[in-house]
Amino acid sequence: MGFLDSAYYIGGPVGNAIVGPLLDAGGYVAAFSTSIAIYFFSILYVFLKVHPIPQEDREQMETKSVCDVERLSEAVRVTIKPRPDRATVHILLLILAMLFDSLPVSGEGTVKYLFTQLALDWTHTEYSHWSTFASVLSALSLIVIVPLMTVVLKVPDGWMGVVGGLSRTASNVFYGFVNNPWDEWLIWAGMYGQLLNILPKTKNMTSFFVHDVSLLCMTGAGVASLKNLAPVAIRSMLSKLAGPQDVGKVYAVMATSESLIGFASAPMYTAVYAATNDYRPGTYNFLSAGINSLLALTLLGVTLSLRQIKARQSASTAIPIE
Repeated sequence: MGFLDSAYYIGGPVGNAIVGPLLDAGGYVAAFSTSIAIYFFSILYVFLKVHPIPQEDREQMETKSVCDVERLSEAVRVTIKPRPDRATVHILLLILAMLFDSLPVSGEGTVKYLFTQLALDWTHTEYSHWSTFASVLSALSLIVIVPLMTVVLKVPDGWMGVVGGLSRTASNVFYGFVNNPWDEWLIWAGMYGQLLNILPKTKNMTSFFVHDVSLLCMTGAGVASLKNLAPVAIRSMLSKLAGPQDVGKVYAVMATSESLIGFASAPMYTAVYAATNDYRPGTYNFLSAGINSLLALTLLGVTLSLRQIKARQSASTAIPIE
């Protein structure tokens, strides 16, 4: 699951890396034309390589829309059906945690560039440098740290998710204090989720990126780069709690819930940014920090509950020594 999420997140840094040169070379026409071309080749690949399963009979084909609604209803019923050891409660809490994870990501995407443009006087070039570095660091962390924590250190999924939630919270607190170009170092330090005592302050982002990125890599523990551990852990825990028979339906309910988040996140974050951009444009990050704190607390509660259940089961199956 970690490798799958890493492949998904690689698209972000690749896009951020190429959009700057495209805008410089041909403006928005070049950028959107490239995007359309990528979508076209993706659709073409799906048509040529991905073959749908044929319908078993004509009746199923004619009632496709009804079946879709029925399948969604069935997925909801399967998700909330009673299970032993409070598994259903844990599943619902994990879905809620995923919504806590998705809400800030979706909302921040509507205002983040405006925030850096207003607070730091960045252009698309500086923004692409920063976002590319952050995305690459996060993707590499998934590739390296997930196998290390799960295979080598045997860290439970829940604790990985808690670390991811705390990482997001710490980063948002850093970004929230950014108000002017002299706070630029907080943007970079925020990727590490911890306050560094001394960092260079510069208005030249290009020279900062080239000359000081090695210093940042050495001084930080990479805490904020662990932010994507949370969704990886949530999906892994859901697959174990739901079981192989129900996991697909549970994922469908979670995906449907996530798709509705955008209707709430964009207006919420736009309203907060519009109300605060005159005196503290990074205020929306404190909203994200609060939501991500709820994410970490929810995962912590589920993790402790599962550990308690496991301990009780181990005690009940232990054979007393006479």
